[in-house]
Amino acid sequence: MKKILSLVLLFSLAFCFASCSKSVTKTLDQPTEAPTGDLKDTVTINLPIAFVDSEYQDNLKGYCEKYGYISAKLNDDGQTVQIKMNKFSNELLKTEIGLKVLKQISEITDSGDYPYVKKLVKVDRDNFREVIISVDKKGYKKAGTMAPYIIGQSCLLYQAYDSTDDYRCVVTVVDYKTNKVIENLVYTNKDE
Repeated sequence: MKKILSLVLLFSLAFCFASCSKSVTKTLDQPTEAPTGDLKDTVTINLPIAFVDSEYQDNLKGYCEKYGYISAKLNDDGQTVQIKMNKFSNELLKTEIGLKVLKQISEITDSGDYPYVKKLVKVDRDNFREVIISVDKKGYKKAGTMAPYIIGQSCLLYQAYDSTDDYRCVVTVVDYKTNKVIENLVYTNKDE
């Protein structure tokens, strides 16, 4: 009886797998619709030429082919490149860079290289325009603003891949004992 029941179960499972694989094959064979929305939309960004791999600075067509961009051209200033890409690719790129920025910020707060930095209080993860760090005031005054500077520049790097030309990050430094603001450091790509 057990052998017969096992055989019936085995044949039932085989039948189910066969019918499932036919429906998957049928679904894969059906034509798909053209992408809509973000895949058709484009974004144009301007990056410093230094952001382009050195091997492609004189071959922007090859740069586009390597990264899947639509087009790239050197701007009249000779220092920046205008890159056109689909919006979806831009969002993926910003996500990747955003993760790298978060990693850089957490390394500053956790590595021990900047012992006066006690903790990360806040990061504006939508566009990296605001970061708040808590520090030992005495150690901060002695060591200087290198940690906030690195944080600010990392945030500006993320913003360079956004479709805006106005990069701005405010790094607020607060005393971890009193929670009072020591200073607000503004980093931007514009002269203020």
